[in-house]
Amino acid sequence: PIFESTQLAKARFTDVDLHAARFDDVNLTEATFSNVSLAGAVFDDIDFSNAVITNAKLDGMTINGIPVAGLLNDPPRNAPPAETPWYDIIAIPALLRHARTTYGVAMRKALEDAGFDDIPGNGLYVIGGLALGAGDAPLAELIRDLRITKQAAGQLVDTLVTRGYLTRSEDPQDRRRQIVTLTDRGHAAAAVQGNARARIDALLAERIGKVGVGKFRKVLAALIAIGHAPHEDTP
Repeated sequence: PIFESTQLAKARFTDVDLHAARFDDVNLTEATFSNVSLAGAVFDDIDFSNAVITNAKLDGMTINGIPVAGLLNDPPRNAPPAETPWYDIIAIPALLRHARTTYGVAMRKALEDAGFDDIPGNGLYVIGGLALGAGDAPLAELIRDLRITKQAAGQLVDTLVTRGYLTRSEDPQDRRRQIVTLTDRGHAAAAVQGNARARIDALLAERIGKVGVGKFRKVLAALIAIGHAPHEDTP
């Protein structure tokens, strides 16, 4: 078979004979070859990014004129350097910021579509945190986690109370502290926010798999641990 100037991104080749096949100017990004014969196959001017080949016969197969056997070992001396992925160029703090924006935009849009378009900045954190905590939270804890001033935190809570998302009461064990609690409107907004977050979680799992998500969580946990370490142990 001959494939010329075509799009085969994410194509699946399973249990087929592609012996001596020719792929010329073909997009094979994320394509999968499984249980196939690629013996003598020729791949010229192709995009093979993230393609996967498993359990295949590769005798005589070439990619851009280079025997695949050589590619599986050391790259040829005159081979062009591999292009650096964009995520290896951007600073990690910037990556984290943009990744966080993905969740923020999705949750904001879902809330606005559901009629919760009056939640102020940092309000998502307060509402989501209370919902996930399944209980009340002292105002002091919110101030600490948000890393904002007591005055700013008080103004934030005032706004959420006024707009019907929270109620506020004295801590029965310490009258110097206040307890904030989600109202019915607050719980409804939290549910919408949680569903939007879950959709992004699912899309991420589709791209990197459950194992990848688990490793990603470990990386974030390690970074958080560095931030919580004693000052003398941090850079």
